[in-house]
Amino acid sequence: MPFELAQTGLPVSTYIVLGLVVLLVGAALFIVARALRRHNKNNQF
Repeated sequence: MPFELAQTGLPVSTYIVLGLVVLLVGAALFIVARALRRHNKNNQF
């Protein structure tokens, strides 16, 4: 990550919120992919 990002004037809470959003989106995609895989192959865990 370049140091210029720290000089844009964004507060630290903005980066925390962005990180939480990324984690939530990643978790949602993981759950959807796992559900689709389970729906396609019911005989496998």
